[in-house]
Amino acid sequence: MTDRILSQLIKLNMIDSEDEEIYRFGLEGLSLKLIHYTSYLVIAFLAHEMMRFLIFFAAFLVLRKNAGGYHAKTKAGCYISSCLTVSGIVVCFNLIDNFEIFLSGANILMILADLCIFIFAPLGNRNRVLEQEELMVFKKRSCEFLIFENLLVILLVAIGQGKYAIPVILAIMCEALLLLLEKTRKKSSSFLILAIAVFMTGHIKTYAQEILPDQTKEVVIVVDCSQSMQDADEQKKTSEFIGELAAVLPCNYQIGLVAFQDEIILSLPVGSSYDEISEAISQITYKGYGNAGAGLQKAVDLFDNEQDDKQIIMISDGEIVMKTEEAAQEAADLFEKSSEKAKERGIVINVLALGSLLEEGETVYPAAEMTNGMLYKLEDGDALENFADDYILEEMKVAARPVGKIDGASGELQIKLPDCLMKKARIILTGRQQNENLTVNCEADKINILKGNCYTVLELENPVSDEITIHMSSEEVMDVEAYVMAEYEFISESTGNYDVDLQQAEITICLKNTEGRNMISGHLADDGLKVRINGEESQYRIEKEEIILNRQTLEDEVIELELIFQDNFGLYFGNHILSQEIIVPEVEEPEPQIDWFFWCVILLFVTALLLLFFFAKRKKKKMPAGRKVIDISGTLPDESRIPKNDFCGKLQIYVIHNKEEIDYPPESINLFARCNREVITLEWILDACNLPFDLKGAEKVVIRPGEDKSLLIKNSGRVTAMKGRELLEKGHIYHLYYHEKVTFIFDQEDTEIEVHYKDLKPNER
Repeated sequence: MTDRILSQLIKLNMIDSEDEEIYRFGLEGLSLKLIHYTSYLVIAFLAHEMMRFLIFFAAFLVLRKNAGGYHAKTKAGCYISSCLTVSGIVVCFNLIDNFEIFLSGANILMILADLCIFIFAPLGNRNRVLEQEELMVFKKRSCEFLIFENLLVILLVAIGQGKYAIPVILAIMCEALLLLLEKTRKKSSSFLILAIAVFMTGHIKTYAQEILPDQTKEVVIVVDCSQSMQDADEQKKTSEFIGELAAVLPCNYQIGLVAFQDEIILSLPVGSSYDEISEAISQITYKGYGNAGAGLQKAVDLFDNEQDDKQIIMISDGEIVMKTEEAAQEAADLFEKSSEKAKERGIVINVLALGSLLEEGETVYPAAEMTNGMLYKLEDGDALENFADDYILEEMKVAARPVGKIDGASGELQIKLPDCLMKKARIILTGRQQNENLTVNCEADKINILKGNCYTVLELENPVSDEITIHMSSEEVMDVEAYVMAEYEFISESTGNYDVDLQQAEITICLKNTEGRNMISGHLADDGLKVRINGEESQYRIEKEEIILNRQTLEDEVIELELIFQDNFGLYFGNHILSQEIIVPEVEEPEPQIDWFFWCVILLFVTALLLLFFFAKRKKKKMPAGRKVIDISGTLPDESRIPKNDFCGKLQIYVIHNKEEIDYPPESINLFARCNREVITLEWILDACNLPFDLKGAEKVVIRPGEDKSLLIKNSGRVTAMKGRELLEKGHIYHLYYHEKVTFIFDQEDTEIEVHYKDLKPNER
C-alpha cells in the first residue's frame, strides 16, 4: 500500500524520487498511528466511555511525549500492549463508581506517581537515547505539565466534577508505571517485584476471628480426694477454689464435678448449679487411695460431643496410687487411655499440682502436655487459694473490670455501673475478708449473695440503679479487690434503603435488650461497638439511637454484618451476625443535559495548552529557509580563515546498502544546541547513531558549521562522496544547505550511506 502511494506521488511530481525513503518512513509511521488511535476510539466507544477516555488520552499524551518511558520491542507488541492498557483504563472507569470512595486511596497513589515522574523523568528507551541537552528540556516540560494536571485534578474535584478528574489521575499513574518499567528493564526486575509486594502488603486486609461470648464452654473439675492430699491441702482450700470458680464464671460456662478416691465418690453433670456444687464440695474428705484413671475417665464421659470448647481442671498432689501394684498399674493405664481419648475429642486438661512434684512413680502430670494444657505447680492449699483470682481472670479470660479496693478493718465501695441495660451484673470481691458484716445498697429485681472464706459474689438481676454502695467491716484487717462483670442479652435487627441519586445503600441496625430497651442509649454509644461488613471494619454514625452505615453499590447484593463489642467487662449474648439484602431499584436514565460549566473548564484547559505552545514557539528564533546553491568554485579559502559558526538543524542518516544486507531504520541527530563540537566527522555521526560499521576513511570526512546555517564538508578519506550528481573532490570544502543530501560510498560499493541536512521544526528545538 505504501509503495503504491509513493509511486503515484512520484509520477505526479509531488515528491522527489530521491526523497522516497523519507516519505516511506513517514507514511509507515502515520498509518501505524492511525491504526492505534482508531482502535483506542473503538474500545472507548464500545465501553460508552468516549468522553472520559479523550480526557485521559490528552492528559497522558502530553506526559508521554516529554517524560518518555517504556516502549515495546516490536510494533505488534506495542499495538497489543497499548490496546490492553486502554481496555484496562475504560474498565477502571466502570469499576470506580463513586469518586469519594476512590479518592481516599487515589490521592496517595497520585502523590507517589508524581514523585516517580519527578525523579525518573525523562527516560529514553531502546529506540531512542536522549542527549544531555534533551534531558534538560524534557525535564522542565514534564514538570510543567505534571503541575498543570495536578491543579486540574484539584479544580475538578472542587467544582464537583470528580468523575472527570479520575481520567487525569489514571493518566499520571500510567505514565509513572511506564517510567518504572523502563527503569527496571535497564537494571533488573527485582525493583518492580519489591514495589508490587510492598503495594500488596500495604493493601491486604486481615482480621482475627473473635470467639463470640455466647458460645457455650464446658468445664469439668476433677478432684483427688485421696489420703495423700491431706498433707498438700490441710485446710481444704480446694473446696474454696471450686466454690469461687462456680460463683464467678458467667452463664455461658457449664460446670461439672468429679471427685475420686479408690473409686468415684462424687459426680455432678455438666451444667450443675452453684448451690449443687457448693453442697457437694462441703462433704469432701481426704482418705483412701487415688484412682486418677477412673476419675479422668468419668470426667471425659461427662462432656457433650457437640461443644468445641471443652476443658478439664484436675486438682491433685500428682500421685496415682492404689492398694496393690497391680491396681496402681491398672489405674495408670486407664489414666493414659483416658488422656488419649481426651486428646482425640479436643479436651484440654490443665493440672493444678499441689505439693512437691513427684519424680518417681505414676503421676497425672503427662496429661497436660498430651492435650496441650498447662501444668501449674502450687506448694499447698494456700497457694491454690491465692492462685484462684489469677486463674479465673487471666487464664480463663473472664471479662471483669477492677472498680475498687478495701484495705483495713472496714471500708466502703462506691461502684457505678456503665448502664442499667444488662440482664445481670456481678460484683466480685476477692481476697482476705470476713463478710458477716456486709451491707449492699442498690436497686435490682433480685440480689443473690454467694459467699466463701475468700470470695463474695453479688449477683444483681436487672439492676434499676447504676450506683451500688457496699460496706464491709471486720475484726481483722481485710485485703479485698473488687471487680464488676456484666451480662447482656440483646436482639439485633437490620434494615436497608437505597438512595438512587447517591448510588448508595443506607443500612440501619437496631440493638435492644430482651425488655425492649435500646442498648445504643447506654455505654455503647461512646465507641463501645465496631461493625464489620463482609469481614472489613466499616465506619458508622449514630442517629436516634440507631446505627447507620452507608455502602456504595450499583447492583443487588447480600452483605454480612458483624457486631463486635469492645468493652472489657461485658459479655453479650445474642445474634452477633446479621444478613442484609440490598436491592438496587431500576431507574430510567434521564436525558443527558449539557454541562456548560464542565465544558468551560475543558475549554480553559485547551486554551492554556495552546498558550504554552505559543509562548514556547515565540522564544525560538525564526530560521530562514536554506539556499539550494551549488558551490561553483568548488573550493573555499583555507580552513584557518573559516569564521567560527554554530551548528544548526539536524541530520537524518539512511543506510541505503550494506554488505550484510541488514535493514537499519533511519536515524536522526539534532545538531541545534546539541553539538558542542567545532568539528565532527562521519565516524562520530555513525557512532552517535549506534550503527555498527567499521568504515575506513569515515574519520577523514570532516563537517564544520558554515555561514547561513550551512554545513562545510571536506572529504580527505578513501570514500566516494556525492552531492546529488556532483562528485565531491577530495581535499576540497563544499557547502551543504537545508534539504540537501550527501551520499557516501565505501569499499567498492559495499556500504552506501545518505546524510540529509534538515531544518528543525519549532517543537524540536
